[in-house]
Amino acid sequence: MRLSSLEIQGFKSFPDKTKIEFDRGMTVVVGPNGSGKSNISDAMRWVLGEQSTKTLRGGKMEDVIFAGTASRKPMGSACVSLTFDNSDRTLPVEEDAVTITRRYYRSGESEYLLNGKAIRLRELNEMLMDTGLGKDGYSMIGQGRIAEIVAAKSRERREIFEEAAGIAKYRYRREEAERKLTQAQENLLRLYDILSELESRVGPLKEQSEKAEQFLSLSEEKKKLEVSLWLQTLDSYRESLRQQENKCLIARADAERLQAEADKIEQQIQQAFSKTQECLTKSEEYRQIRENLQNRIASHRSDIAVHENERTHCLLEQKRMKGEIAGADAQAGERAAAILAAAEEEKGLEQKLESLEKEEQLAKEEQQKLLEKGKSYDSETGDLQARLSQLALDISRNTMTITASERAAADERIRLREAEEGIRSAEEKTSQQQAAIAEVDGLLEEILSRRESLTNTEKGLQLKLSGKEDALKKLQQQYQDLELEEKGKLQRANLLRDLEENMEGFAHSVKAVLNWQKNGVQKGVHGTVAQLISVPSQYALAIETALGGALQNLIVADEEIAKSCIRRLQREKAGRATFLPLTSVKGSLLDQPGLDKEPGFIGLASELIDTDPAYRGIARFLLGRIVIASDLDAASDMAKKNRYRFRVVTLDGQQVNVGGSFTGGSAARTQGLLSRRGEAAALRKEAETLHSQKEAVAAKGRELKAELDEIRAQIEGTRSELIVAGEDYVRFEGEKKRCETEMQSAGERIEGFQAQVAQCREKLEAAQAENRAAAEALAAAKEEKQSVENQLSARQGRQDQLSTQLEQLAARLSAFSVRRVVLEKDLEAARVRKENLGKERAEAAARQQQLKEEVQKLDASLAKLEADIKTCKQEIETFTRQIADYEKKNEQVLEERAHLEGETITLRQKSREAALQKERAVGEQARLDEQKQTIQRDYDHLVSRLWEEYELTPREADAVRVPMESVAEGNRQLGIIKNRIKALGSINVAAIEEYREVSGRYAFLKTQVDDAAGARDELLQLIENLTEEMKNIFSSAFQTINRNFGSIFAELFGGGSASLQLEDPEDVLECGIEIIVQPPGKIIKNLAALSGGEQAMVAVAIYFAILKVRPSPFCVLDEIEAALDDVNVSRYAAYLRSICDKTQFILITHRRGTMEQADVLYGVTMQESGVSRLLQLKISQLSSENLQTEQT
Repeated sequence: MRLSSLEIQGFKSFPDKTKIEFDRGMTVVVGPNGSGKSNISDAMRWVLGEQSTKTLRGGKMEDVIFAGTASRKPMGSACVSLTFDNSDRTLPVEEDAVTITRRYYRSGESEYLLNGKAIRLRELNEMLMDTGLGKDGYSMIGQGRIAEIVAAKSRERREIFEEAAGIAKYRYRREEAERKLTQAQENLLRLYDILSELESRVGPLKEQSEKAEQFLSLSEEKKKLEVSLWLQTLDSYRESLRQQENKCLIARADAERLQAEADKIEQQIQQAFSKTQECLTKSEEYRQIRENLQNRIASHRSDIAVHENERTHCLLEQKRMKGEIAGADAQAGERAAAILAAAEEEKGLEQKLESLEKEEQLAKEEQQKLLEKGKSYDSETGDLQARLSQLALDISRNTMTITASERAAADERIRLREAEEGIRSAEEKTSQQQAAIAEVDGLLEEILSRRESLTNTEKGLQLKLSGKEDALKKLQQQYQDLELEEKGKLQRANLLRDLEENMEGFAHSVKAVLNWQKNGVQKGVHGTVAQLISVPSQYALAIETALGGALQNLIVADEEIAKSCIRRLQREKAGRATFLPLTSVKGSLLDQPGLDKEPGFIGLASELIDTDPAYRGIARFLLGRIVIASDLDAASDMAKKNRYRFRVVTLDGQQVNVGGSFTGGSAARTQGLLSRRGEAAALRKEAETLHSQKEAVAAKGRELKAELDEIRAQIEGTRSELIVAGEDYVRFEGEKKRCETEMQSAGERIEGFQAQVAQCREKLEAAQAENRAAAEALAAAKEEKQSVENQLSARQGRQDQLSTQLEQLAARLSAFSVRRVVLEKDLEAARVRKENLGKERAEAAARQQQLKEEVQKLDASLAKLEADIKTCKQEIETFTRQIADYEKKNEQVLEERAHLEGETITLRQKSREAALQKERAVGEQARLDEQKQTIQRDYDHLVSRLWEEYELTPREADAVRVPMESVAEGNRQLGIIKNRIKALGSINVAAIEEYREVSGRYAFLKTQVDDAAGARDELLQLIENLTEEMKNIFSSAFQTINRNFGSIFAELFGGGSASLQLEDPEDVLECGIEIIVQPPGKIIKNLAALSGGEQAMVAVAIYFAILKVRPSPFCVLDEIEAALDDVNVSRYAAYLRSICDKTQFILITHRRGTMEQADVLYGVTMQESGVSRLLQLKISQLSSENLQTEQT
């Protein structure tokens, strides 16, 4: 077998998948301290089943998983696979390649795989035994293990020698055999105890069984006689039932006949009632018809009244319209006369208007002449006036110019003052805004400082909140854990309560008796011993052991109750039970002077329990002579001193019995009948404590929540203040910008006002210059105007005369115009009046025609109303006749109804008489039925008793019926049998089956005891054979190792002597091994006198001696030469090279001498912190390359 490869992933410092290939010869792993090279040997130990975390250089198994680095996350599992070349079938696996894999997860789960299939650790250890690869083997040796070989005690260094000798498998088989032997002896002891108990029961059970069989034989005779008597009685009951049934049939027939007659009368009553109802329906129908007719008559009379009213209205309207037509005829004549007068007036006015127009034309001609005359005056005057007008216009224009220039100058002066005022106002505004900006900057700095303070406050509150929340989460988790634990304890307590209530652990017979007591069927039962005593928890196991089966004994009031319960158990075949009557069971206490002074004495069992004083006698009877001791040694000494006259029970349930026998072993709790009540009470008390703790945690949680709410409120308040501060900051920033904008605007206004001042001054100067020019022009115009006005004055006289004449003519023409207008208006008014009179005449004619047509319509309406009135009166007469007819029909229906009601009264009288007769018949029938039921009850009771006593039906009972001379003779024989049964006394019918079962079990257990004794002898022989074989193998291997040790020691040390000695040659398998060495030139009495390097060489020599005897397929040596000097390292490496053809070596080292002997060199580096990597170098290839280089 050879090691092929090692594959590591996630193990310690190897997070990445790393595979190491192993060739034959020597493979050396090198690297600086802390690079992880020893993790390779740890991985090999771990995959081969190493369970010690100390050996693996860790604190817990989880430490083998890669823990992560600053740049890498921790891994969730570690996996190592070791592959062997198993061509020689060293391992018991039928495959050439064997891969052992071990995986471990952070959750604590792990698995072993053999060629990909799951395997148990035990199976793996068994497979590797005696190969040198086991956990105690010598295939992997570290520096510490080398030191242990020398420094360990002589007994502790045996393991490596036993593995080398190949007896590990034998030792394992012997240990297995010893375990089986211990188990077989324990089983045999229990079988002896059971057999002893069964032997004490077989004899009494045999007597009880014979007595029970006699009882069953007599009971069978009793059964046959009793059943025959009961069947005889049943026959008489059947005859009585048959006769009674006939009487019942006759009574039932009479009752049915009377019922039929009553039903017939009732049917006639129903028919009469139906007819009466029909009469009522017809009467109601006639009444409704009459009522409808009367309603229609009333409706017609109302219609007649309405028609009469409408007719009166039509007559009045007709009369009015005819009067209006007559008035219209008279008015038509008046209108014709008025139209003629209006026409004459129109003609006169037209003539006057024509005369006026002629006079007006003459006046206009005269005016034209005067006007032509005045034109010559007007031409001259016009020129002068035009010039005068021009001059006036110039004067006015110049005056206006002067006024305008003065006004403009005044305006410019005002504008100038306003501009100067605006400049001063803008400069003041600028100063104000500058002051405002400085104030806002101060406020902004204050807000920023406040915001920073609030932010720091919020961060502090957040940290405080986080801490409180973490504390609350822990409290919640603690609360959940407490609640879960409380629920678990309550559930366990409830389970124990349910077991107690359901009487779990009690025998079927005991349960039956307790149920009878519970249901009130059986009085006088107090309960079981287990139910009526209480025991402190520390004594529960001892008392349970002391009482044993007596825990289920039933305490009853007296002997009669006990006998009653036993009879019921027999009758119902519910099993057997032991009863303790209070009146007969009287216990006593053990009286042994000085017993309380004995070491380990605790007390009498009866005094360590609590019970009602009424049951103290029972307690003393059961426990008064049993002593409770602290342990088995004290119990044994106590019983021995008192010659085993009483039983002693220890607190852990071991017993020293009367007579000196011992009973013990694992603490068998007799169904926990006592302890479960105490456990339930303790659990509830613990649950109450947990509940109190939970409530305290909840209260603390509520306090924390209140604090959290307060902190959150503070955070919210701080955030609100931050928001307000932010809003203030934004608001003041806006205010600052507004001030800056207004200041900029004020500057712009100042510039505008300054420009306006300059402009106003220019305009003011221009206005003053214009004013001066206009004043000069005004003076010249006024002078010229005066000259023109003098010329006009000379021509004004002539023109005034002509004007007077023209004014007179104009007045005449104006009067003519007025008169013409008046005449035209009068003419127009006359024409309008004539036209209006014509329209009124046409409208009056149309109205008269309309009135005539409406009169015709009223005539037609009056005729229709007369016809409707007549029709209504005719229908009223018809309806009146119909009402009289229906009243006659209704009288006939009422007479028929009265006749039917009389018949109904007569029929009801007959019905009552028939009901009385039927009731008497039914009473007779009920009386006969009651008599029949009484007989039937007696019959059924006897049948039930037959079933209850013997579980037989009457038909099945005929099969056991026996002939008898008479009932009296049968009763006499039955009495004799009952007396014989009574004479037998108490009977245990179950003893027959129990005897059969116990005797069969006794025979079976006797066979089991023989088999167990045979198996024990076989195991003893096997242990003896294995021990002898182990001695031989170990002695032979030890001698060989000793010889090899001497020679190898001399070779490594360059002389000297060494040997191995057994401390006790008679006990070669258990004694220690001494190492005796004498290095050259030294006398050594103790290994401790050797130097560290010499001790290491001694251990190496032992190790090589073992390898020489039993070469391991491979060896992993982890820096075992670290303590050696260079010379000894070279010797060590040279020796390894000499034996590497038999064993594959994997060396972990940092010594040059060892490296020089390597065939393959692996370097372990840690380029990335915490992560190991491998570099491979084959020395043979390197040597070839160096040789080629030298040749080149």
